[in-house]
Amino acid sequence: MKSQKKASWQYAALVATAAWATYVAAFVPVFGMVDDVTAALSLLPVVLAAWMRGARAGVLSAAVTIPVNALLFQIVGAEGGSSAVVGGLVAAAVFALAAWGVGHLRDANRRVVELTYHEAITGLPNRVAFLQEIGSSLTTGGAATLVLVGLEGLEEVNETFGFQVGDDIIRELARRIRFLGFGLVARLSDSAFGVLAAGGASDESLANAALSVFETPFIPGGAVLRLAGHAGIARSAGSGDSASELLRRADGALHRASGSATRWTSAIRKEGSDRDHASRLHAVAALQSAMARGELLLHFQPVIGVSDSAARCFEALVRWGTPDGKLVPPSAFIPLAEQTGLIVPMTEWVLDEAMRNCASWMAAGQQAFVAVNISAKSFAPSARLVEVIRTLLDRHQLPASRLGIEITETDAMIDPRQTAQVLKALKDIGVKTAVDDFGTGYSSLGYLNQLPLDAVKIDRSFVQRMLTDAGTATIVRAAIDLSHALGLETVAEGVEDAAMLKRLAHMGCDRAQGYLFAKPMPAADVLPWLARQTGFNVLNAATASEALRICAEYDGDLDLVLSDVFLTDWRGNELADRLRMTYPNLKVVLMSADPAAKALAKGTSLLAKPYTRAELVAHVRDALAA
Repeated sequence: MKSQKKASWQYAALVATAAWATYVAAFVPVFGMVDDVTAALSLLPVVLAAWMRGARAGVLSAAVTIPVNALLFQIVGAEGGSSAVVGGLVAAAVFALAAWGVGHLRDANRRVVELTYHEAITGLPNRVAFLQEIGSSLTTGGAATLVLVGLEGLEEVNETFGFQVGDDIIRELARRIRFLGFGLVARLSDSAFGVLAAGGASDESLANAALSVFETPFIPGGAVLRLAGHAGIARSAGSGDSASELLRRADGALHRASGSATRWTSAIRKEGSDRDHASRLHAVAALQSAMARGELLLHFQPVIGVSDSAARCFEALVRWGTPDGKLVPPSAFIPLAEQTGLIVPMTEWVLDEAMRNCASWMAAGQQAFVAVNISAKSFAPSARLVEVIRTLLDRHQLPASRLGIEITETDAMIDPRQTAQVLKALKDIGVKTAVDDFGTGYSSLGYLNQLPLDAVKIDRSFVQRMLTDAGTATIVRAAIDLSHALGLETVAEGVEDAAMLKRLAHMGCDRAQGYLFAKPMPAADVLPWLARQTGFNVLNAATASEALRICAEYDGDLDLVLSDVFLTDWRGNELADRLRMTYPNLKVVLMSADPAAKALAKGTSLLAKPYTRAELVAHVRDALAA
């Protein structure tokens, strides 16, 4: 570093001057033999040798200089004899002591510089030195490109194999990155390296080269370990950039890359980035305060059995309720929580609150379990997800089978091995597991089969297009069929009308979720909603005449009459006409497998046979809602 070299030379000059002054003070007054110029010329080589090459070189230099000074005492000395010998011995001691002292000071100063500007394990420049070099590059060249490389799984390696193995991996990774020849390499944190890249390579080329260091397994102590990594890239864009701002944007890109399918992202400076940064800090502080004040709350959306319309599960969805009564949508704060690490404590709160509510449902005699979506960060070893869930299950006295854990397809593929380990541990204690938003990532069902799953949730983007796009319908059917072949249940997300439900029922889908059944509801509304969904109050009649009698007994205080078109005494359309005349607000639905029934229905809602129970329920719901 230029600043370090400048400081070292200034220190060397100070030490040399002090040593020269000591020499003159000792020899000129006492012996009066050697002038100060000769003294300086005699001592200076020793001092410089000790400073530049170390104490050993200083001593060697002294060994050469001592005889010269002894000869000077003999030649220049006024009295000669014993005083000259004593002067030579004293000169020898001074030279040797100066050599040792200067060399020791030099080594101590170098050690201080190493500790200040370099990292101990790899010897690479640290974050402080890296920032100085970025600043120098921006000042002299006006531009800089940063490539940050993150190592994944280091904490797990340290816990499993010990810190020595982890340090060996870090040293090997540092060697591989230096070998790329990008430019200056620094170690910025336990598992992150920075490169101040030279040249004009594209972001993609830089990222591919950086990620190539993870292609070869690490072999510390003979153990073969395959570790993953990710990369973040940031480029300066003019004189407005500072070293800290550029490194901050590179850090952000590195963080986002950990959740990216490509394993790298780049950050581009935009106008107003400083304002954006300040706004983001404000948002983080507000979210932290909201969590502390208990402003987060859960809404629950039911997941319905397609075959029987029973509520099998409720998915817990976190909301942020502001003091003025407004709800902040998840899209406004979940990404922020992911980026800042707040997602881990937030997930623990969601799990706690979801289990507390599920325990109250169970106490009320309801059978539905609760599902919680977990981010990739909570699957990391440091989050101790399995331990947290065990503790919460014990706290709420909730059977593990009443909890479902969902992870998105994209998050599951970030570290499949770690994901599989956590999911297996959860399944071993009885927790249900599912992959969410299937179809939006880069995996396949065959690959997901390597994960210990119970269900696959098909993303709403496929479900909502399947009625209008034959290709999408084929994909949905294939996903359902292959899931069943792998022993997994299927859940369709985003079901919004009866036509979607009917198609899914024909495809054999097991469960469905969407606005057709219910929007996400506050926790207080779950039990009343379940009470309304336990089934319709059904009154049975064998003939049209009996149906009219029942309606008369209830004075028309019924919601709907469901009748076949061809009855033993009347036709269903005749019954419908009679009912509408007597009870104008009563709704009627006719059923038949006969194609001629459509003409007889005369505008009355008609459900064609055959149909599933779920289709019947959906048709009745639609009629009641009309």
